Amino acid sequence: MKTKKNCKVRIIVYSILSFAVLTAVVLSDIAAAPEIHASLEHRFLPPSIRHLFGTDDFGRDVFLRTLQGFKYTFFIALTAQVFSFLLGGIIGLFAGYYGGLFDEILYYLCNIILSFPMIAAVIFFSAVFGNSVFILIVLSIVFGMIFNIKVVRSEIMILRHSDFVTGLKIIGASDLFIVTRHLLKPAFMLLLPTFPLILGHIIIGISAYSFLGFGVQPPHPEIGLMLKESIRFINYAPWLMVCPGLFQFSIILIFADLSEAVQNFMQYARDIRRKI
Repeated sequence: MKTKKNCKVRIIVYSILSFAVLTAVVLSDIAAAPEIHASLEHRFLPPSIRHLFGTDDFGRDVFLRTLQGFKYTFFIALTAQVFSFLLGGIIGLFAGYYGGLFDEILYYLCNIILSFPMIAAVIFFSAVFGNSVFILIVLSIVFGMIFNIKVVRSEIMILRHSDFVTGLKIIGASDLFIVTRHLLKPAFMLLLPTFPLILGHIIIGISAYSFLGFGVQPPHPEIGLMLKESIRFINYAPWLMVCPGLFQFSIILIFADLSEAVQNFMQYARDIRRKI
């Protein structure tokens, strides 16, 4: 009971923290004027009550730019994660249940793609099609989708031979009925704990590739770009890199712990059902 209560408390706390931060990020445009605009009189001001993260080389408020930059990255990552979550779950569900040639081809195709480093894919497609956020979104969808396919496929391959599914077939239930009415929900519940974790990884990836010059390009206030532009001031104004970096690190840490809390709670619930 104590374990269940601790899991619930962690989920509630991290959900509230995530909601509060994301609300502040979404509403950052309202607070941004006029602090977000350049003001050469306020260049390189250190962190203070008025400027929590200080100001940059153009006198812009770094905290507000960080919020706007994270908002831009977050919605890109969320778009990619939603598509990879839905597509990966559905494809993994049908591949795991029906098997056959489609499942074998999909299995080897997933392994081939996973053996190809994403950074190499980003460099290749950026060289062919030019730097584009769309490339990052598509590649994030593909790699995230493959992870979800493998997770769901493995579980469904076990469930399709369970006594429950066998009983449904005996009473005349069709395969489509079994998949959509009895296996669809377990498949996505299996992926639910990983949703914030993978979302955090995609956010880190987008910032990292932007830092390297791929994906998001100026003048968008993306955190990876902000860190890249701040390298030359690291000795003079270290807060330009430290503060945005710690902000994003903290958000990713919240997502990771939320994912673990959800996973522990669901595992605890499954253990209780088995005992009953």
